[in-house]
Amino acid sequence: MKFKSISRELIDVPEEYPAELDSVADDRDFQSIKENGIQQHLAVIAEAGRYVLIDGVRRFRFAGMLKHEAVPCDIHEVPEGEEPDTWRRTMRVILNFHRQDLIPSQKAEMASEVKRLYGLTDAQLGEKCGVSARTIRNWLAVKSFLPEIQRDLDDGKMNVGNTRVFVGLSEAGQRHVLEHHRRDLETLPPSAAHRLIRSTIAPSKHPEMYANATRAKGFVEAKKSTKRKGSSRKAFSKAQRQQLLSDYETRESEIRAMRAKSDKLEASIPAAQALTLVILRNEDLLAMVDEERRQMLRAFSEVVV
Repeated sequence: MKFKSISRELIDVPEEYPAELDSVADDRDFQSIKENGIQQHLAVIAEAGRYVLIDGVRRFRFAGMLKHEAVPCDIHEVPEGEEPDTWRRTMRVILNFHRQDLIPSQKAEMASEVKRLYGLTDAQLGEKCGVSARTIRNWLAVKSFLPEIQRDLDDGKMNVGNTRVFVGLSEAGQRHVLEHHRRDLETLPPSAAHRLIRSTIAPSKHPEMYANATRAKGFVEAKKSTKRKGSSRKAFSKAQRQQLLSDYETRESEIRAMRAKSDKLEASIPAAQALTLVILRNEDLLAMVDEERRQMLRAFSEVVV
C-alpha cells in the first residue's frame, strides 16, 4: 500500500456508493475537514491510469464542496488472481469494520452480509478484519438479541462481553434476564454476571428459557465431564470459612459502593448535558475552549442529547 496526494479529477466514484448523507454527522465532519483538512486518508485502487474509490466517499465529496484540488489517498493493490470489483467491494466492507463510529448492531449486520456474499467462515472473515473468530461470533450473536438489548448495546449501556449471556436464550429467556438481571449486567464483570445469571436459569430446570434446551443441557454436562479426574473439593477449616465469608461480604459491600457511585454519575448526566448545550450554543463560551475539548463536548452532546 502506497500513499499519494491525488487530484480529485483522477478519482472515479462507483455509482453504487450512497449519495445521501446523514445531516448531523455530515455537518460535524464537514466542519472538521474545513478547519483541519482531511486527517483520515481515502482508500483507492489504481485502474487504467486512473483511480477507483474504495472508501471515503463522504470525505471525497466534502473536499469537492471545499474546492480541494487533491485528496490524501492510500493506494491498495488488488491481489493477483482477484477480480478488481469483487475485491474492492470486499475491502470496502472490511474497512468499514474498522470505523470507530460503527455500533455493534451495524457490525453484526455487516459481518452477516459479508459471510453471505462471499461464503467466508468466521475465521476467514476475522483474518481479513484483523480480529479473532471469537470476535466475529460475538458480532454475529447480536443479530439474535431482542431489539431492546441491541439498543442498550448500541447505546453503551451494556458491552459485548456481558451480552454473551443472551446467546442461545429464547425470547422469553432474554426478556427474563433483561428484566431481572439488568443491574448485574451493567455493574458486574462479564464472567461473574454470566455465572450468576446462568446459575438461576439452568436448562434442566428452565428449558423454556432456551432456544434449544437439549443442546444447552448437553453443553453444561459436557463442561462438567471435562473436569480433571481425581480432583476433589478442598476442605476448609472453620477459620478459613469465616475468612472466605468475610471476603465475600467485603466484596458485596464494594459492589454496593460501585452501584451507588454509578447511580450518582448517572444522576449528574442531565446537568452536564445542559451545560454542554449552553457552551456549544454560545460562541463566546465556545471560543474559550480549546479544539480538543470542543470535539469532546460535541461527541458528548451527540451521545446523550
